[in-house]
Amino acid sequence: MMIRSLTVVLLAVVWSGVSGADPPKCCTERQFEARLAEVGGSLYKHNGQQVPALINVDNILHYNFYNKTVVYEVFERGANDSTMRSRIVHDFNAGLRYVIKMNKCTYVKGSRAISEQCVPDNAKFLGRSYFGYGVKSVPANNWQYTSPSNNVSIKSSMAASNCVPFVQAAFSTLGQDASNDVVFIVTGFRPGIQRPSVFDIPADCVPLSADNQFPSEHIQRGARYIDAVLSR
Repeated sequence: MMIRSLTVVLLAVVWSGVSGADPPKCCTERQFEARLAEVGGSLYKHNGQQVPALINVDNILHYNFYNKTVVYEVFERGANDSTMRSRIVHDFNAGLRYVIKMNKCTYVKGSRAISEQCVPDNAKFLGRSYFGYGVKSVPANNWQYTSPSNNVSIKSSMAASNCVPFVQAAFSTLGQDASNDVVFIVTGFRPGIQRPSVFDIPADCVPLSADNQFPSEHIQRGARYIDAVLSR
């Protein structure tokens, strides 16, 4: 319950603001990279009890609308300051989603289409907030909408001047006995692709099967983020 309280407090700060006339809906760059730091956690029911799972992971997003490919790098922090790096590469042209972890590559087929990163027509304007203080504060427009494909509720706080995302929050259920609330703090946003090699696929990639199960919850959450926010 502490994890969910942290998420709610953060959202209350970010999405506070006085609403007025709705600003025009905008679009983000068609090529960009950004770091997505996660704040929040999951609640799972185990032996009749709600068990919290703290999220301790960073991600780097590489989005290329022109070649219809998205890369989602996951950096899981473990004991003794260890870090495990994984990669999701979703090739929307080929209809394949690859997962590369520990020098192993698997893939599954998909039927989704990449979506341009625009505030959707059905988004509700929640008001304006400010990041920073005084004359150096940056105004942001806050929006809420539901992803029609998988019923994920999404809130986004985006720079009023250029539509760069500051915060994105996703609220979803993972089945009858679990829920998932995650707030993504977006930093290091930059247009273009600086590391094209992250899109490369190993030559020995094999189809996902019962012998090579889908990786950790962090990877699955990244896949859900791609489905909810980056595709349709």
